[in-house]
Formats: sequence, C-alpha cells, structure tokens
Amino acid sequence: MTGVAFVLAATVASSSVFTPADCPQIFGSEQRRARQRQMVQYAVDGVEQHRETLRVFHRMGKWQKPEAVSLAGLSVVSVDRAAQTALVELKKNEVCPTGPYRISHGDSIGAGGYVLGVTDRGLLFGDEKRIRFLRLPSVRPPQQFEMVWRSDYRVFGGGGAAAASSSSKTDKGPAPLRNKSNVAAPAAREAARGAREAAAKALAKKNSVKPRSTPRQKIK
Repeated sequence: MTGVAFVLAATVASSSVFTPADCPQIFGSEQRRARQRQMVQYAVDGVEQHRETLRVFHRMGKWQKPEAVSLAGLSVVSVDRAAQTALVELKKNEVCPTGPYRISHGDSIGAGGYVLGVTDRGLLFGDEKRIRFLRLPSVRPPQQFEMVWRSDYRVFGGGGAAAASSSSKTDKGPAPLRNKSNVAAPAAREAARGAREAAAKALAKKNSVKPRSTPRQKIK
C-alpha cells in the first residue's frame, strides 16, 4: 500500500509540472520555439560560471554584457545545469495555468526573449539585440559578466601537395608568367654590346688622328 501511495504521489507531482506546450501564449508556439532553438545553437557556444564570473561564448556582434533583471509574474524555482533546464513559477495571469513550468533552450521568456543557457545561479535569456540574467531568489547574481565573441570567419593556410593536385585537376589557372629578368636579358645584352662597339669605334677614331707637329725652325 505504501508503495502504491508513493507511486501515486510521484505521478501527481510529475503531472503538476507544466511544459511550454501548456502555455504557448507566454513560452511560445512549437514552431517559434524550434526557430529559437536553432538561433541558440548558432549564437551561443557555451556559458561558464567560475566563482563570481559568468562567461558567455557567443557569435552575436551586438551583444553586450547581460543585465540582471526580475520579471513580473515569473520567478526561477530551481535549475538543472547538466540538463540545461530550469523550473520556473508562473504566477496568476489571464492566459495560462499558474504553477511550475519546465523550460529549456529556445523557450520564450520575457518580452521577446528566449532561454539561452542555464547556470548554477539562474538562467540567461535574451534576443538578437541584448541578453539578460534571471537569478534564483536564494542567490545573488554573478558579480561580473564576460563576453567572449567568436567570429564565423576562418583563415585557411596555403595548400600543400594535395591542394596543389586538387587545384591542378579542377582549375589549371592562368599560364605562369615568365621571369621578367629572363625576358629583358637579351635586350640588355644587345644594348651593352652596342655600347661597347660604339665606345671601341670612338676610341679607334681618336687614336687614328695624328697630333699636329710643331713646325721646324730653319737654322741660319
């Protein structure tokens, strides 16, 4: 009997936790959450909590350091960093059942925001323009936030033998240019030879001219 009661209690407890599908007006429709999950996979490379510093690895150039905020009608009850989920309490509202909801990456939260990551002290959420931090009520937010931007661009080094082989098969490219010094060498040699010949002729002509002799004086 005790075992049956325990199973029944566990079933009731598990069924009392809602999912985002139970409140699409606040946590987003299935299609919207799927798009937002893809955005999170692209934008966030990781979130690390080290003592009082929360470090965010991301690919969004517009993001600045997150701001710790509180949301009216919604609070964080517990977090599961390993599973990257958070249990939040939705207070009385006009559109959805009140109570705990299990949310994760891509689920909508706040005005236009969605969950980006879960840490030991709360959850990170935001959109394409800015990010914010919602903490557990029992702890204080991180004292310092660090944003580590990672570019999409990668630099690939020059190809080796395999790259050269592949390049030769797909695109031979323009014909290789001849060495300019080899092209200019014949003309230079011809010009030098002409200069030497001209100098030799000038020197020969100069040597062929006899100096005028001094007239002899007659001896009386």
